[in-house]
Amino acid sequence: MQHNHRIRQILNRISIGVKDYDAIQRKTMSILGQRQQVLPKDLVESFGHDPAAVTGLTRRLKGWRAVEDIHQRLVKQRQIFSAFIAFETHRTFDHESILDDKVSRLTQNLSVLEERREELTKRTEDVESLLQAVQKYYESAKTDYDKSVALTSNLYPEVRV
Repeated sequence: MQHNHRIRQILNRISIGVKDYDAIQRKTMSILGQRQQVLPKDLVESFGHDPAAVTGLTRRLKGWRAVEDIHQRLVKQRQIFSAFIAFETHRTFDHESILDDKVSRLTQNLSVLEERREELTKRTEDVESLLQAVQKYYESAKTDYDKSVALTSNLYPEVRV
């Protein structure tokens, strides 16, 4: 009995999770304006109960009839699951994912950014070589300036730095 009780609790948790998932999928798809195939009602309900649980009808039945009733419910549950799995494995998806457009746009933006990065890298290299050339001229001009300031500041005090 304790084992059966745990199984029922697990099935209830699974059922709640499946129902929540289905409700969230429906709401999300309706917000996004997409069509979404909902889970069949009998499939969602099949998760919600233990077919081996003794119900009011089973209590009224005696002997082999009670066992047969439980067996029929188990078979029905398995058929529902099998039919859904068979349908889903043979179904082709004719609709695109809601993320396809966003992913393709992101990929395009990344390629544009990569091209711009390459352009900036090339420009950076050009500017770096120009700065190195300017630095050489600056060093020679600085030494000439320092020499000329030293000579002229003695003669012309207003030129002092």
